[in-house]
Amino acid sequence: QTRNFGVIDAYEINDERISKEKKKSFFIWSEAIFESFKAGFIKKIDLNFYFNLKCAAARRLYRYFDKHFYFRSSIECNLQTLAFEKIGLSRNYKYISSIKQQLEPALDELCEKGFLSSYSFSGRGDAAKVRINSSNFKEKLPMDQIKTTNSVGQNNSNSNNTGFNNTGFNKDRNESSSERGDPPQELLTLLVKRGIHINQARKLLTNRSVSDLLKIPSIVAYFDTLVANKDKKISINPQGFLYRAVQYPNKFIVPNNSRKMDPQNNKRPERKPYKNKLENMAKTKNTIAKDNLIEVLKNKVEKKVSFLKGILSEDKYQEAFTKCLQEEFKKANLSTQ
Repeated sequence: QTRNFGVIDAYEINDERISKEKKKSFFIWSEAIFESFKAGFIKKIDLNFYFNLKCAAARRLYRYFDKHFYFRSSIECNLQTLAFEKIGLSRNYKYISSIKQQLEPALDELCEKGFLSSYSFSGRGDAAKVRINSSNFKEKLPMDQIKTTNSVGQNNSNSNNTGFNNTGFNKDRNESSSERGDPPQELLTLLVKRGIHINQARKLLTNRSVSDLLKIPSIVAYFDTLVANKDKKISINPQGFLYRAVQYPNKFIVPNNSRKMDPQNNKRPERKPYKNKLENMAKTKNTIAKDNLIEVLKNKVEKKVSFLKGILSEDKYQEAFTKCLQEEFKKANLSTQ
């Protein structure tokens, strides 16, 4: 059987700015769609979780996997099929490495939010696959089983609330666990407390060298400083920032706070007049550009509503003109004053 139907049968949009009659706008679902709604064929979605996702690709992945995890907790699919046909990535990404770079931040965010427990890539070229595990795939470690010691060693006066002493963590105590491949419990607790999912934290810390592990506490301390200062570096995805920094600790450079510039010694006073001149020129240029834009918008609106001059009174015409002009200002991010 082949059946064809539309989504919307009819709609009507009434513009109250033009029509004197205040008629409501409406649309009508098609009969087939409405019967489907009444039969309960609706996929529910956690809107709070969905809108809290920062990455657009993460939102599309969430909608796709949330549907497919209904009967199973692990999915394996072709990487290109997922990226191009299911998620809608641009086909301009010809290389598998480029596709991974686009998907990894989204998958990391879903892991950090607790929707996924892990993911992995396998294969090459057209045969490349991705395996996605839901949060129910592996049993989560209860939080009461995670050690929450505030410090390692006696002196924690300069630990920056990370739970570590000045050396980062007890090297002798954790070197043996690092050699076994087990993640140090103290570092695991640090990452979990800052929003990294327990499974992802284990993945980050397992089989790491001692030099990598020694640097992680300083990265966490720097992350805490950024959070306290509401720094723009982490405004979009704080957990993603921390995840990447811990994933590649040797590449991540922690700023040295002792090298703050002394404004009296390090700034060049001879450049100040030139800088002020540039700033004044920029302000003047912006003012001229804004005035020109306002004039252009006024001309645009005047042409748009000119046909109302013979229909409306002078007061009504001026009111319609003002409303249209305010809308154009809003679109251009200009003040309506």
